[in-house]
Amino acid sequence: MNINTTEPDAFVAGNTVKFTKSLPDYLPADGWVLSYAFVKDGDQQLVTATDNGDGLHLITISAADSAKFKDGIYHYQASVSKGGERYQVVNNRLEVKPNFATQTKGFDSRSHVKKVLDALEAVFEKKATKDQASYTIGDKSISRLTPAELINWKNHYQRLYNAELKSERIKNGEAAGNKIRVRF
Repeated sequence: MNINTTEPDAFVAGNTVKFTKSLPDYLPADGWVLSYAFVKDGDQQLVTATDNGDGLHLITISAADSAKFKDGIYHYQASVSKGGERYQVVNNRLEVKPNFATQTKGFDSRSHVKKVLDALEAVFEKKATKDQASYTIGDKSISRLTPAELINWKNHYQRLYNAELKSERIKNGEAAGNKIRVRF
């Protein structure tokens, strides 16, 4: 099994997460302990690394422990400590994605951008539900937007959604969808 040498950008809740961290100035063999604190909306998850035996810190989040993470964006800090000393070495964020195997009913896999775009399109089609008719974008409600503002917001969210789709295609190794047209 190949173990990543950097923190992941994302992981699926309920899956084992494993990576190593090289900190030449803070070797585990010298007694330095690497710890991660992940936080999101009042939720905190703590993870302590172990000595990988090759000068690297090994970070493992078991499947059971990663299942405790809520879906969404977590901010995290990593620090090393030894005796009375403590130093922050990482400050970043990652996304915890839902585990489809644990989803029951009512799961909506659409991104926020897609949900807003769908709500705007429903208003244009005059098929908006009561909730969609009062959907809030920033400090404005769709029901109070002028037609020109609605068009501007729809165009804005369509561009954001197109960028999401392009990013997903690139991530999956597919063509980005850009077309180059040539005329002879």
